[in-house]
Amino acid sequence: MRQSLPHSFPFGRFLASAGLILGLGSAIQAEETAPVEEAPAVEEAAVAEEAPTAESNGETPQVIPLNAGPDISSWSLDKRASYVMGYIVSQQIQQQIRQGGFEGQTVLEGLSAGIRGELPLIPQDTWNEIMNQYQQKAVEARNLAAMKAKADEEQYLADLKGKEGVIFTDSGLAYEVLTEGEGAKPKPTDTVRAHYHGTLIDGS
Repeated sequence: MRQSLPHSFPFGRFLASAGLILGLGSAIQAEETAPVEEAPAVEEAAVAEEAPTAESNGETPQVIPLNAGPDISSWSLDKRASYVMGYIVSQQIQQQIRQGGFEGQTVLEGLSAGIRGELPLIPQDTWNEIMNQYQQKAVEARNLAAMKAKADEEQYLADLKGKEGVIFTDSGLAYEVLTEGEGAKPKPTDTVRAHYHGTLIDGS
């Protein structure tokens, strides 16, 4: 029985958009990695002797880039549009993998199995629970990160209060005068141009 996933997690849409491009990519990869029979050494030598080279004919040899792809000059409009659509979908998949923190290789395995029509290794009636647990884990991780950031901030401010030369304003702004300037000081109603360099508390 197929169960729908939580509305907040677009997993079904993710599978639908991702399955096509990665499934096709898997098929293409399988075709490209098919074993190629090697010709006997004697035949290779004979061909090498009989076939004239560009250099022997006084011609400039043609340099083909190692990463040269297929010749698309003969592709039809339908084929070109299909390729563009596949590439767009692949970029959407990559974005969702990064945002969701998924394991890319495992996502590829699931998508390839789905596009081939294989039965899922994980029963579908457990998908809802799995994704809910995964979301809860992500929320807890974000909360822990926020708590740590707040603790680090409080410790940073406490260290500043104990540092000589650091001044705190009523609004909570802390500043330190490194080099005293000369000339008139701006009033609260003045408009000034400031040059500053900002960083996080870890210096980044």
